[in-house]
Amino acid sequence: MEKSVSVRGQRPGFCSFGLTESCCYGWRNVSGECQVCKKPCVNGICTGPERCSCYKGYKGKQCNEEPDCSGLRCQVGCQIGRNGALTCLCPPGLKLAKDNRTCEIDECEGPFPVCSESQACRNTFGSFVCVCRLGYVLGTIGNSITCR
Repeated sequence: MEKSVSVRGQRPGFCSFGLTESCCYGWRNVSGECQVCKKPCVNGICTGPERCSCYKGYKGKQCNEEPDCSGLRCQVGCQIGRNGALTCLCPPGLKLAKDNRTCEIDECEGPFPVCSESQACRNTFGSFVCVCRLGYVLGTIGNSITCR
């Protein structure tokens, strides 16, 4: 009396019958692989009736979807919008930079102005700079440099 036993560590769906090895009961041989999935596992292997085990970095019923944030390479994290669009997120106090991936502090924003009325604030990486507004030129008044 031969008994079918799954061979652990081998390819899924293969069983040993005495000294021989073939597809387990209910599985079928498809090009040398034992499968029970009618639809192919695109980026994974079939492990049971219509069940795929996805390779790292993939998900979905047929392992044909990439994980949410991996493709974006967000600095902190991301969220899925109602329309399914992915966007990177930044923690409170930081805002999304122009590259739409990294987070930055905007030193120009705040409750108090950082530049005089004749100057405009420009955010830089880790700091800010005050530049003369349109119609003003950089010059000296007394011992200080200012926009006039």
